[in-house]
Amino acid sequence: MVAFCLTVFLLLGIVACSDSSAKKGETKEAETIVLGFIGPLTGDSAIWGMVGSYACQMLVKKTNEEGGILGKKVELKIYDNRGDTVETTNAARKAILNDGVVAFIGPDASSTAIALDEVCAKYGIPHVTTQGTNYKVTQNEEDGSVRPYSFRICLSDPQLGDVMAGYAYDVLGYRKVAILYEVSSEYSLGITQNFTESFEAKGGAVTITEAYNAGDVDYRAQLTKI
Repeated sequence: MVAFCLTVFLLLGIVACSDSSAKKGETKEAETIVLGFIGPLTGDSAIWGMVGSYACQMLVKKTNEEGGILGKKVELKIYDNRGDTVETTNAARKAILNDGVVAFIGPDASSTAIALDEVCAKYGIPHVTTQGTNYKVTQNEEDGSVRPYSFRICLSDPQLGDVMAGYAYDVLGYRKVAILYEVSSEYSLGITQNFTESFEAKGGAVTITEAYNAGDVDYRAQLTKI
């Protein structure tokens, strides 16, 4: 999936690079295409950012060894957003204004992907997220319009909830279910809501919904209620 994302990412970079040159009236094309990876390289979610950054580095290396893109070398800049929206905004501005980045891959979380789009939309820079499942990553919450510079290669929360509900109801034959979700996770909250809506629309019932905190090791209270 990361390989596919980087392929799309490279294509977006070419388009963005060409478009930027045209807007600035440049006659000489840049010799390199500067792309940015942005994600959590430190903090609780660092594993996701590290995996993504390593994959991008390997694929960019392979691309350059095979001649680059349209004869241009690809340069990858890596930014640590620490899983934080403010850090994402600051890193994105530096990448675009100081480092010449013309497209981004990441971040992996919905909240930081949305924060990145606020900057990218201002400067006309495309970005692709691998795991940002919240529908607001690619749609504006106010009017439902599409965010023109934001892309994803994963399913959205409504799609995931619908697929999970369909499997539980149609394949497994469940008619009553309980949900245990992580209270501090936007992803968990989104899936809970969309699964519940889809499952109940099929005629099923979510009999109880219980929460837990990340790091909990004792679930006896929730399981007793369930």
